[in-house]
Amino acid sequence: MDQKRLWSAVIAALTLAIAPAMAQQEEAPPAEEPDELVEEVIVVTASRTEQSLNEAPAAVSVLTAKDIESIPADNYGALLRNVPGLNVSQTSARDINMTSRGSTNTLSTSQLVLVDGRSLYLDFFGFVMWDFLPVNTAEIKQIEAVRGPGSAVWGANAMTGVVNLITKRPKEMVGTSLLFGGGELGTLYGSLSHAGVSDNFGYKVSAGYYEQDPYERPVIPGVQNFPNSGTAQPKGEVRLDWDLADDSVFSAGGGYAGTDGIIHTGIGPFDIKKGSDLTYGKLDWNKGAFRVGFFANFLQADSTNLVSVGTNGQPLGFAFNTDTYNIDASNTTVAGAHNIFTYGANYRDSKFDLEIAPDGTKKQEYGVFLQDEILLGDKVRWVIGGRYDDVDPIDGVFTPRTSLLFAPNTHHTFRISYNEAFRTPSAINSYLDATILVGSAPLLLPATADGNVDLVEEH
Repeated sequence: MDQKRLWSAVIAALTLAIAPAMAQQEEAPPAEEPDELVEEVIVVTASRTEQSLNEAPAAVSVLTAKDIESIPADNYGALLRNVPGLNVSQTSARDINMTSRGSTNTLSTSQLVLVDGRSLYLDFFGFVMWDFLPVNTAEIKQIEAVRGPGSAVWGANAMTGVVNLITKRPKEMVGTSLLFGGGELGTLYGSLSHAGVSDNFGYKVSAGYYEQDPYERPVIPGVQNFPNSGTAQPKGEVRLDWDLADDSVFSAGGGYAGTDGIIHTGIGPFDIKKGSDLTYGKLDWNKGAFRVGFFANFLQADSTNLVSVGTNGQPLGFAFNTDTYNIDASNTTVAGAHNIFTYGANYRDSKFDLEIAPDGTKKQEYGVFLQDEILLGDKVRWVIGGRYDDVDPIDGVFTPRTSLLFAPNTHHTFRISYNEAFRTPSAINSYLDATILVGSAPLLLPATADGNVDLVEEH
């Protein structure tokens, strides 16, 4: 807890220290609107740099703000079912799993999910809790879904694809909005957001709530039966933006998302208790194509297994607390008339406190990547690049990528691509240490489930 307070104080101090200097910067003059407006979708996820959708070296689908507004969905699973190539399953009121170009099981471990570049992939178990998205869908500018391996850009755990939710800046949603809705299974949701701008400063404050009753569950004779549970998810977020001269933007923000309900895992279903939550802090500075970012995720939760009993005769408990700190930087440089280089690096430090994996206490990783986009003509380009990652507890991993693109016009692109990607073993995979009772009364025998510290990455 002391470390969390320290990082919170650091973020606050940086924000307060930088704000006066930024306020003195001259506001950049507004760009002149062209005589003829042509809608062009710009994406960043495929290469960590802004580029037209038809120039992306991977298959990318984009849901714009208009698309999101027109889709009748009350959660992210229902929303992203509209993306070709994404397989979405939902097994409880709060348990959503998603995989690109593949089947989805009850604990999807190969899909990386980001919010404005901040990872939501939970390294300690190796999956994404979609209910920890601290934004309302009305605040999303676009969702970029990269189908296929993404480790050459984003590193570990982008094995089947990457989904990046890009939120609106305060100046893109000035005013106050209020939304309420509901549906079957007692679904109830609402959100309130307010954004404003003053000279070169913008702010956004939002809060939301989502609730749904339990899914129906039949009683099956001879099988361990347990009651389903619903979910309640309060959310809140604050963001501050400073627009500086010379195409420079600084952002600071933080958020909170709570949850409860059932999660299905390979060691049985767990019921996550009320009071479980994720809080985060985030700092970003962009100057043209150069970006430096920092985020910290703090997760604390408690849960109980619904079918497994520990040696004390009580349901197996699983309390988990994780602190993750990440800093990254990237840039794009044009070299001559035919080469566009994109490069960057990141460092991440994670600390775990896991009731059923007490020896899995930390994870450190760093990675560097380089990509060269070679312009072979107006309609042909060749992208080649790779990334090196060093992730505890495995050895270094190199993931290459190459794509040959032919774009006859802005609406069609043909790609021939080769990519590699990998997923690292989670702390639970490596250090699981739980003993449960099996059999039936009066004959109950202890059985131990152990992790494997010798596991290596999955390609």
